[in-house]
Amino acid sequence: MARKIRLTLFARLLLVLLILVPASWFTAAYINDEDPIISLRRWMGWDTPSVVMEHPSDPSPIATTSQNSLLISAKIDSLSQVNDSLRQAIVQLQEELRFQNRLTQQLRIENDSLKKRIWTLENQ
Repeated sequence: MARKIRLTLFARLLLVLLILVPASWFTAAYINDEDPIISLRRWMGWDTPSVVMEHPSDPSPIATTSQNSLLISAKIDSLSQVNDSLRQAIVQLQEELRFQNRLTQQLRIENDSLKKRIWTLENQ
């Protein structure tokens, strides 16, 4: 006679997740027309390409260092220009917001005065 296996609710949940999660992963990969194994390896980071450094016959570390510094300085310059343009856009938007807030306040005051005038005319 076989013994009945008793499991807690948490153990049942783990068993369901062990079956449900991989099945849903493979189903989603199939729907997106991907290979599920490749997408799983990419997601886990196992499929990252390894970088192989080749030693050139004529090493010139000074030239590569100067090229890298020029590229970095060009990137910094372009980023600083983008940063400046974004700061100018922020200032313009803040000014527009202040203007809109003042306009809203004036319209609220005008609305209140019109409500008072309507109330006085209705109650005469």
